[in-house]
Amino acid sequence: MGRITGPGFSHHTLAIGKARCADLLVVELFALLHDSQRENEWTDPGHGDRVADFAAALNLEFYDLKPSQLDQLCTAIRAVSNLGS
Repeated sequence: MGRITGPGFSHHTLAIGKARCADLLVVELFALLHDSQRENEWTDPGHGDRVADFAAALNLEFYDLKPSQLDQLCTAIRAVSNLGS
């Protein structure tokens, strides 16, 4: 399975989020953060947990997510990161 990332990833992610009536702040943060803590581009089994911890640490300093939004963000990051590590 090829990677679906790159310059247009955030744009496409937001378009899908709008179509699904998702929380667009959570969607945009996911697009920005989901691979930010990778140590290896091809396999990195622990990166989802690292990114979720990173996203939680940034909350209230760089953005202001409600607990339910932060939970959605961290759950999505962990779920997607565990698919292909």
